[in-house]
Amino acid sequence: MRQGQIYQAIKEENETKKLQAELKMEKAKRKKAEMETSFLKKLDEIERRRG
Repeated sequence: MRQGQIYQAIKEENETKKLQAELKMEKAKRKKAEMETSFLKKLDEIERRRG
């Protein structure tokens, strides 16, 4: 491997790691939003029962 190829391989690896980290963060955000939605639905259901 030449120096340029090594540099390119490292750059691609760093980009892959960056994208994986971003994906993990987005999945966590989505899960949090789903949990909040679920909680609010349950709360709404309880409030309706109380009348």
